[in-house]
Formats: sequence, C-alpha cells, structure tokens
Amino acid sequence: MSKMLILNFSAFTGGKDQKSFFKFEAYDIEQKTLYPFFVEQQYCAIPDGVIPTLQEQRDTFPRIADVVYSFRQYNDKEGRLRYAPNVQQIVSWKSVDLKKL
Repeated sequence: MSKMLILNFSAFTGGKDQKSFFKFEAYDIEQKTLYPFFVEQQYCAIPDGVIPTLQEQRDTFPRIADVVYSFRQYNDKEGRLRYAPNVQQIVSWKSVDLKKL
C-alpha cells in the first residue's frame, strides 16, 4: 500500500460494451512518481463503495489516499515489453489543502 496524492478523479461509462471506468492521476509520495490510472470500476474498490458525484469530483480533489497498486506487463503494438500501473483498491481518501502539505 502506498500513500498517494490523487490529483483528479473521474468516473464514467463508455464504449460499445458500456463498461464503467475510473480515471485519475496520482502522485506516489513515497516513490515521488506521478502515475496515470485508468481502471475498470469492477476491478477497483473505492472507500465505502461510493463514487463521488460530478460536483464532488470537481470540488473535493486533490485527496490524500492509501492506494494498493501493482504493475502489469504487456507487449505494445511493436512487440516491445511495457509496464503499466494497475490500481486494485483505494483503501481510504480524504480531502487535503495543498497549501498545508
């Protein structure tokens, strides 16, 4: 589990199969690395299982969070081995004032 600063957050449904997704960028405070996350909702638990409303998505981020994630490997179109971050769970999150960090 890593302590992260989730900078933004959006939840939406799209595509031909109408799957639901979370998209957000998070800064891993311990590793000092920014990761873009794009994950299908059914594979990512969030605190209390409650998706923030559009207004909350705009008004209550950034948030400090405890996040469980790993890296998956895949081959790109040219056959090169690549790695991508994959979040499994946002354990907890709370709003933060960036001026106080």
